[in-house]
Amino acid sequence: MKKISLTIAGKTYDINLDDAFAGKLLEELEKEFNLEGNNSVKTLLEAYLKKNYECFQSEKKLQELIKKINI
Repeated sequence: MKKISLTIAGKTYDINLDDAFAGKLLEELEKEFNLEGNNSVKTLLEAYLKKNYECFQSEKKLQELIKKINI
Protein backbone atom coordinates (compact mmCIF):
# COMPACT_ATOMS: atom_id res chain seq x y z
CA MET A 1 0.00 0.00 0.00
CA LYS A 2 1.11 3.53 -0.77
CA LYS A 3 -0.29 6.68 0.80
CA ILE A 4 -0.86 9.75 -1.36
CA SER A 5 -1.87 13.06 0.19
CA LEU A 6 -3.76 15.82 -1.60
CA THR A 7 -4.82 19.15 -0.09
CA ILE A 8 -8.01 20.75 -1.37
CA ALA A 9 -9.47 23.94 0.06
CA GLY A 10 -7.15 23.74 3.05
CA LYS A 11 -8.03 20.16 4.00
CA THR A 12 -5.57 17.32 3.43
CA TYR A 13 -6.87 13.98 2.26
CA ASP A 14 -4.75 10.85 2.64
CA ILE A 15 -5.51 8.08 0.17
CA ASN A 16 -4.18 4.54 0.57
CA LEU A 17 -3.73 2.76 -2.75
CA ASP A 18 -2.38 -0.47 -4.13
CA ASP A 19 1.25 0.09 -5.18
CA ALA A 20 0.61 -0.81 -8.84
CA PHE A 21 -2.21 1.72 -9.16
CA ALA A 22 -0.57 4.39 -6.99
CA GLY A 23 2.28 4.96 -9.44
CA LYS A 24 -0.03 5.62 -12.38
CA LEU A 25 -2.42 7.75 -10.33
CA LEU A 26 0.45 9.82 -8.98
CA GLU A 27 1.57 10.57 -12.55
CA GLU A 28 -1.94 11.78 -13.38
CA LEU A 29 -2.32 13.80 -10.17
CA GLU A 30 0.97 15.59 -10.81
CA LYS A 31 -0.43 16.86 -14.13
CA GLU A 32 -3.48 18.48 -12.53
CA PHE A 33 -2.64 19.30 -8.92
CA ASN A 34 -0.03 20.93 -6.73
CA LEU A 35 0.91 17.93 -4.59
CA GLU A 36 3.05 20.05 -2.26
CA GLY A 37 0.48 22.73 -1.51
CA ASN A 38 -3.16 23.70 -1.47
CA ASN A 39 -5.53 23.23 -4.41
CA SER A 40 -8.80 25.02 -4.99
CA VAL A 41 -12.16 23.35 -5.41
CA LYS A 42 -12.16 24.82 -8.93
CA THR A 43 -8.97 22.88 -9.73
CA LEU A 44 -10.60 19.70 -8.46
CA LEU A 45 -13.72 20.30 -10.54
CA GLU A 46 -11.69 21.02 -13.67
CA ALA A 47 -9.67 17.81 -13.21
CA TYR A 48 -12.86 15.82 -12.63
CA LEU A 49 -14.51 17.21 -15.76
CA LYS A 50 -11.38 16.61 -17.84
CA LYS A 51 -11.18 12.95 -16.76
CA ASN A 52 -14.88 12.44 -17.40
CA TYR A 53 -14.47 13.83 -20.91
CA GLU A 54 -11.53 11.48 -21.50
CA CYS A 55 -13.71 8.55 -20.33
CA PHE A 56 -16.50 9.71 -22.64
CA GLN A 57 -14.12 9.80 -25.61
CA SER A 58 -12.70 6.36 -24.74
CA GLU A 59 -16.18 4.86 -24.43
CA LYS A 60 -17.13 6.36 -27.78
CA LYS A 61 -14.04 4.84 -29.45
CA LEU A 62 -14.70 1.50 -27.77
CA GLN A 63 -18.28 1.43 -29.07
CA GLU A 64 -17.03 2.22 -32.58
CA LEU A 65 -14.56 -0.67 -32.38
CA ILE A 66 -17.25 -3.02 -31.13
CA LYS A 67 -19.44 -2.08 -34.09
CA LYS A 68 -16.56 -2.78 -36.50
CA ILE A 69 -15.88 -6.17 -34.91
CA ASN A 70 -19.55 -7.16 -35.07
CA ILE A 71 -19.89 -6.39 -38.78
